[in-house]
This record gives sequence, structure tokens and C-alpha cells, in this order.
Amino acid sequence: MRISIACFLLAACGPGGPPPSPDSPPPVSGCQTFGPFQRAGKVGRAGGLPISPTGIESDPSVLRDGGKLKMWFTTANPTAPANLRSVYAESDDGQVWSNFVDSEITPTAGTFDGNGVETVSVVRAGNEYVAYYTGDEPPEGSNRFAIGRAVSPDGITWTKDAMPALAPQLSWEQPFCENDACTNKVGGTLEPSVLVEGTTYKMWYAALGAIGELPSFRIGFATSSDGITWLRHPDPVFTAGAPGTWDEVLVSHSHVVADPGGGYHLFYFGSSLADDQACNAAGGCLLTPGGIGHAFSSDGITWTRDPANPVVDHDEAFTAWSVGGPSALIEDGKLELWYFGEPAAASIDLRIGRATADCL
Repeated sequence: MRISIACFLLAACGPGGPPPSPDSPPPVSGCQTFGPFQRAGKVGRAGGLPISPTGIESDPSVLRDGGKLKMWFTTANPTAPANLRSVYAESDDGQVWSNFVDSEITPTAGTFDGNGVETVSVVRAGNEYVAYYTGDEPPEGSNRFAIGRAVSPDGITWTKDAMPALAPQLSWEQPFCENDACTNKVGGTLEPSVLVEGTTYKMWYAALGAIGELPSFRIGFATSSDGITWLRHPDPVFTAGAPGTWDEVLVSHSHVVADPGGGYHLFYFGSSLADDQACNAAGGCLLTPGGIGHAFSSDGITWTRDPANPVVDHDEAFTAWSVGGPSALIEDGKLELWYFGEPAAASIDLRIGRATADCL
């Protein structure tokens, strides 16, 4: 879940925006592009009920394990939506979910995630599950972030590390002054997407920093041999699109999946100047409006945007305001994509949806 920062910070960016990511000729891949996305609507419990009893669902992280699909996602109490936590459910078909487990990865008071745990990315590493997540620093509304780590023997009972796994370090990751008086600094590292390939962990993550005096979300990349100590690529590997494009204002909340034929697919949230202006026109919004884009890379660093972007836009009833939080699987020549939507600017009725596409 990404509480809207664009509405009060990015509106001043104007149509220029940050420079686009470099594009390169697309490498050969077994699944470089996808057929038309077919929407399957909202997922839920039997009868179409929300997976979470609170009706608040966002930021899915889905993997297949032991013959089942397992999903970790963000939820909150309706009376205190800022106090986010990660919860669990499982499914046979990706559409109907059961075995909901509440209070799975929760904030720890007085620490870097004391105001919330969200946007978890879960992987299997040997005999354990490893989760990376966004920790929201207190107090509520501070909008400062760092990425945390937790381990579990079963994907349900978790032990969190006391310190962040990836805190802001590079200049473009650093929090910046929210106002001239600098009464609060905003930014940091957030929204991880992790793969384990052999003995190497690979993480793509968002960073909220500044370009000059303008705030900017950018996507970084880091590797690790143990999942604890990370070596960062010095520069962002993916940035906002060219002026006039659908993702000209920001790119964030990526999910990367390995291609069966080699290379990587990146699914990400993007937002335009028109989306940002819609938030201002609504008098503010819970979530920034935007859609989901796709890009391909042979090395996970240099990306080529999909000409069909956005591949999932905010045009269904339950995604009428915004759609984001992608999580993808590629199996048997087909892509499955889970995401969440918001129907209106101030709504907390956040539900997870699903779409499929043939692999070409």
C-alpha cells in the first residue's frame, strides 16, 4: 500500500519529471511479451467475500509452494488504517483463497517499523521462508521508510531482525525535508522485490529521495550472498518515464519475476501528471492514482519498457481510482498477475484482483 505522497509533494514537479530509464534493444527471451491481459476480477474467499475480515487488502506477494499458491498481503484495522501489517492466505487456483491467518508480521513499537509493516516480498531459501518488507517509521504520517527482514520455518510464524536489512544509504535514497522549516524528513528505502538464484539474493526496491528540490521515486538494485549484507548498484536502474507518458511522474512498487527463457520481467506502479492533478482536484487522496506497467531486462539492470503499457490500468469498478502492488508468476506458458485496486479517492475498500495473459 502506498499512501499518497504525490498529492502534496509531487504536484510541483510539472510535466518535466525525472529523466527516463535508458532503453536498449530487447534481448531474445522465451516469454518476452504477453498476450492480452484477461481480468478475472476480485479474488476472495468462497462466495466472493474479502480474504481479510477488515475488507482492506493490498500489496500481494504470491509464490507456489508445496502444490499450493501462498500469498502474503498488507491489511489494516479500518479504524487505524495507518497501522499496517502483513497477513497470509492460500489457494488452489489463485482466485478463491482460504486459511487466512491474521497478525502474521506486525509492527514493533519503538523501532524502524513501529508505524507499520507493508509490501512484503517472500521467498523460499533452503528450508525457511524469508520475508523482506517496508517498515514505516513512527510517528504516524512521518513517511520515512526502511526495508526489514524476517525468517520463518512455515511462512506463518516469523522472527524479525532487529535492524533494517536495507536502510537509506546512497544519496538518492536519503530522506529530504518536507518543508522549508524541515520539521519532518520524508523518504527512504521501501517496497522490496526479492529473488533467490542459486546462492545469490537479488533485490529490486523503491527509494523516495530528491532530484534537486523535487521529490522522486526511483527503483534500485542490490545483491547479497546471505540475504543479510547487501551490495547496491550505485545508481537507480529504473526511473520515471519521459514527459507526456503514462508514468512520467513516478515509478514505484516493482515486482520482478525471472523469465523461463532467461532475463527478467519487471511489473511496476506508474503515475502520470494527469493522475497527480486528479489527486489534487479531489482535495487529496489515500493512494496515488496510477496503473501497472511492464518492462524486460536481460540482466536486471537495463530495462526495456513494454509498448503496451500500462498493461493493467485503473479501469475496473474496484480499481476505478488506482491499481498497483503487482505480484507475478510465470508457469506453463502463462502469466498470472495479482494486484490491488481502490475504487475512489478516499476509499479504504482495497481489494486484490487477478489477471492472466499468454506468454508469447
